[in-house]
Amino acid sequence: MSESISIDPARGFVALPAQVLDLEISPGAFRVLTHLCNLSDKSGWSWSSLEQFAAQVGRAKSSVSGYLQELRRENLIETTPQTRANGANYRLKIRVTFWADWVRSRADCGKIKPHKTERRVRPAERPIVKNKAIKTPSTPKAVNGFLEKVLKAWQGLTKGQPFGQFAGDASPALLADTAKLLENWTPSPSVSKQTVQSKITDLWSSLGVDTPGPIQQSQVSRCLETRSTQATLQALTAQIRQSWQTHWSKPPTPTQFNEMLSKSKAVASTDTVFRLIQQDYNRYLAQYSA
Repeated sequence: MSESISIDPARGFVALPAQVLDLEISPGAFRVLTHLCNLSDKSGWSWSSLEQFAAQVGRAKSSVSGYLQELRRENLIETTPQTRANGANYRLKIRVTFWADWVRSRADCGKIKPHKTERRVRPAERPIVKNKAIKTPSTPKAVNGFLEKVLKAWQGLTKGQPFGQFAGDASPALLADTAKLLENWTPSPSVSKQTVQSKITDLWSSLGVDTPGPIQQSQVSRCLETRSTQATLQALTAQIRQSWQTHWSKPPTPTQFNEMLSKSKAVASTDTVFRLIQQDYNRYLAQYSA
């Protein structure tokens, strides 16, 4: 047996939901939360005084008080002061907010046989992964043959090259075809900020994902910066609804959202293809006419 710790079965053990490992709290607050779970009854309540609790976790009362405030801010605990007959506070009644649900879920775990294709525990903040059911075609289905031919010609010149560089000279025929295409193309207007804001808000609200204002504003700004169209927003919301899992409780990170947006712009409409061709054409002219 390892000599690094003395096992005392009389002290019991603490089983925590895996989501606790994803909490962005300080190590001290995590230790205090673990002790609270160990002390809690089935409803999540514990009644130790601040002095007793500080002694149990080996921290000063002021430190423990700070950790409790941190846990309250994260809505992990609720506290109710208890008073003496003279009105003086003498201890806190503390409830771990998720403990009652955790106790019930553990009790139900043995009653419900999980589906063979599912895991028993799935983290709520599981990162977004590429959904194999969602394929990003190189060109939208609506693209006609001539437009696709021009796009593939430009892709052949830029494939494997640093951004803004070309593998060789564009043929006169490609330049002429591109100029003709762009001459007859009218870009679709970008959507307004109000439209994007409404789409983003409705999306996360319908999925039950709590998305703070700054995160929503960041997503709205990214859509506006990339000149998203109505078709792009429709593709974006459809993609997220299809891939989102009900146990994911946090919104995607900025990197994940950018990947989703890029994929949506690639499948949105022929307008995207025109924009790609225009970008390569303009870069080529700027580089070779200099």
